[in-house]
Amino acid sequence: MGNSASLVAEIQYVEKFEIATPTITPNKLDSDLYRKRKMWMDKGSPNYTFEASLYVGGVNAWAEPVRIVVKNNVAISITPKSNMDHVKIDGYKSVDTIDKMFDFIERGFLDGAEVKVKYDPEFGYPREWHVNYYKKGSDRYSRMVIRKFTIDD
Repeated sequence: MGNSASLVAEIQYVEKFEIATPTITPNKLDSDLYRKRKMWMDKGSPNYTFEASLYVGGVNAWAEPVRIVVKNNVAISITPKSNMDHVKIDGYKSVDTIDKMFDFIERGFLDGAEVKVKYDPEFGYPREWHVNYYKKGSDRYSRMVIRKFTIDD
């Protein structure tokens, strides 16, 4: 009985470990990316507004949230949510639309970066993403968090 209890405990530990840290191949992640991008293309809109916080490298100068307005798939406005002088909006220009975010994430996969993405379950856009080129230095990461996303028709 001691042996079977030990074996059961060992199996439970392995199952918990696998659930906590799943092994996902880049192909699996790529298929998620392409599936969610298609979902966005099918359910999304060329007109939307969202708040974003961008964290780049070791400096969080862009971490203050901004409001981004997109019309016809082009960002027409990037406005800091606070009056702080240090909020830099230039860093947002490479990821100021959902399409640009998908491109940035895909580039991370292709370049061998560590990529983590949480997608919106309704529209498929990347709600939170982290691209880390840790092999190229500690300052080579980007993380963005999307909040208050609305479709503007």
